[in-house]
Amino acid sequence: MRCYAEHVTNSAAKRIAELKSINRLQCRSLTVRHLHNVMMLPKEGYAGLYEDGKAIDYSYFACAAPMKDRFSSEALGAGIPEIKEPVFFLGKFNVCWGHCITDHLKFLWPFLDSQRHPELQRCKLVYTMLSKADKLPGNYLQILKALGIDASRLQRVDRATILRDCYLADECFSTIKHESEDEHYYTQDYDKIVERICKSFSREGAFPKKVYLTRKGWNARREYGEQFLEEAFKSSGYEIVHPEQLKFETFVSMMNHAEVVAATECSCSHNALFMRKGAKLVLLRKYDRVNSYQMTINQVRDLDVHYVDVGRPVMFVDNENRSAGPFFMYVTKQLADFLGAKSRFPISEFVRYMSVVVTLKCYHIGYSICYHMYKRVVVGWLKIDRWERGKVG
Repeated sequence: MRCYAEHVTNSAAKRIAELKSINRLQCRSLTVRHLHNVMMLPKEGYAGLYEDGKAIDYSYFACAAPMKDRFSSEALGAGIPEIKEPVFFLGKFNVCWGHCITDHLKFLWPFLDSQRHPELQRCKLVYTMLSKADKLPGNYLQILKALGIDASRLQRVDRATILRDCYLADECFSTIKHESEDEHYYTQDYDKIVERICKSFSREGAFPKKVYLTRKGWNARREYGEQFLEEAFKSSGYEIVHPEQLKFETFVSMMNHAEVVAATECSCSHNALFMRKGAKLVLLRKYDRVNSYQMTINQVRDLDVHYVDVGRPVMFVDNENRSAGPFFMYVTKQLADFLGAKSRFPISEFVRYMSVVVTLKCYHIGYSICYHMYKRVVVGWLKIDRWERGKVG
């Protein structure tokens, strides 16, 4: 992987240099565990598999450890449903496409070789969703098909369930386990999954050589000013592409044929996973954070990566969750230098962006204050109630 950071802030360039130096390929043999009588919990904060009451590492979404690493089945009471037939655990799904091609492919490597793991061919594939209202994305179902997995084998679990006979594979793409975001890694099995997907969907045809992936059509409330980026890239010979408007096989083929792809550094840029190895990727930075997931994808595909600043964070609605936006983007001096264009600061768009951020910030602060006041009232009432009933002195 080649990585260039001439068009970013000095602090960002230093951080990019630190992250790109980490070798994220782990050369190790993966195994499939055969478990019996494990508890599958879909509830937020507990989601994952539990063996003898203890959470099984890496079985939960994004490997964010549950709030409780232990759980007693007695807390659920009687009548817990069971699945007695053999099952293979797929995990907890987030419909965010970026997670679908990182976190949610990590258990699928055993299906690359049916002869190596014949016992899995008769298993139901159990999973749960981050939200009960969500459904598995159609593109992910197509990926399962490309790996030879029949969608009729899927079985969704929305309540605590005992799995009598369960198979759990090691992960071939790691997600966050600890406080650091630098611990993402992948194995050769993940690379093989990606290659299988690209080979299954890639078609010959007349595809653009330079592609700009836009989010403007469906994410207007989170990002402001992308239309100006589109204009700049279009003037530089890039085809403006809305990924959600293309058939999956067409999109994969286009990415696999492109010589250069540009995208904002986010879930959209994770689509670089479908680029051919060694191609050029332009990552547009909306705010001062380097996405470690993306750095791992860059290594998987051995890409020629160029980082460019296109945003200036002025205020965050929630400082604890800065990736939620909103973001303001424009043709910065850095982008202008990269494209050989003129910089442009759209003052009217900036005013519109700031009005939204200030409104959301006020709402966020107000909600937080109301919540803590309500909490104090409830706690105070409980203390008074306990005193009145003689529970405390």
